[in-house]
Amino acid sequence: MGFYLGVDGGGTKTEYAIVNEQGEIIAYDIKGSCDYLNVGFEGIKSNLEETIANLCKKANIGINDIKFSCFGIPNYGENLKDSAIINNIIRGIVKENFICINDVEAAYEGSLAGEPGIHIVAGTGSIVFGKDSSGNTARSGGWGDFLGDEGSAYWLAKKMLELFTKQSDGRIQKSLLYSLIKQHFCISRDLDLVDIVYKQLKTKRDKIADLQIILCKAAQNGDCYAIKAYEDAAYELFIAVKAVINNLDLGNTEGSIKVSYSGGVFKCGRYIIHPLRKYLLSSNAVLCEPLLKPVLGSVLVAIKSSNKELDFSKLPGKLARASSGL
Repeated sequence: MGFYLGVDGGGTKTEYAIVNEQGEIIAYDIKGSCDYLNVGFEGIKSNLEETIANLCKKANIGINDIKFSCFGIPNYGENLKDSAIINNIIRGIVKENFICINDVEAAYEGSLAGEPGIHIVAGTGSIVFGKDSSGNTARSGGWGDFLGDEGSAYWLAKKMLELFTKQSDGRIQKSLLYSLIKQHFCISRDLDLVDIVYKQLKTKRDKIADLQIILCKAAQNGDCYAIKAYEDAAYELFIAVKAVINNLDLGNTEGSIKVSYSGGVFKCGRYIIHPLRKYLLSSNAVLCEPLLKPVLGSVLVAIKSSNKELDFSKLPGKLARASSGL
């Protein structure tokens, strides 16, 4: 029996899964960030090395029993020199039987089980990836927090902090969001936020992105500024999707283009999903719930890359049932 390892790296967390050919999840774990721009190459190495070793112990197998592995790594492929370093790190852990891809590709493979369509990742950062029936691919976004990442948790949290400063000094009217931010940081003096952001959080991407939950709470309690921020995020994600549609042949029948999604921003539910769905309809696209978690998308890529004889058609359904408790 063959075993397959899937890894889904993110700006905040990394998920690991070992699966057998019957679609049974033998071992699963979640660890910290695998984004080398955040944790460095040594951070990636220690994360992967330690977690894979522990995962093999859980599965009661040796690392040599893993037939093939797929690693979905943030920012992979964007800098060729850095990507070569990542390949070497992974090669030192699992030898030669692996493939490394950008994390958005793993998310796409899992969410649509490899069918033509588009996937949106809106987590710490944001990126959109698509593939058509001819195998052509396209991506949009994913430029990082300084150049872009529109619609991401970082982008939303930064917008939220900007709203606080405007409400604090009277440029716009104070709302629930203002008091929620003060409560979260336990500050009585508004300017204390400057010290918190620049000295305590040190404007770190993942730490700032985590603050998006305050904005979500405000939206859920009817704050008009927070609701508008999610509508703006939905529009930014939509135009990224539209750019991918324009570069692929995905058909033009109404509702024929499948668009799936993953990432922490979507945990805010209807405040992001409803406006995004509305925007997508104008481009003959329909928003679909993802079939599988991104980590299982990596598993599917590993299996497809290694075992050409396996009956792949039933595997996504088996994985979906097996992952219901994850």
